[in-house]
Amino acid sequence: MTNKGQIIGTLERGFLVNVDSRKSCPGLLVSVLETFEEVGLNVVQARVSCSYTFLLQAFGAQVRNQKTLIPQLIN
Repeated sequence: MTNKGQIIGTLERGFLVNVDSRKSCPGLLVSVLETFEEVGLNVVQARVSCSYTFLLQAFGAQVRNQKTLIPQLIN
């Protein structure tokens, strides 16, 4: 899968996750949501498109069991 990029950043009162992939892959949304659960991210609102490309933007209010979330860019 060729990715344009995934960005995880902290906001003043939560976090923002952007995932933008050039093509959609079966099971990618489930994998992303399972990863959120594993690292303790509580998603409050999300927008997803999985038709021809995979686009996800998620907003969360808190991170369970962690004091800070380290922003990262993964290419």
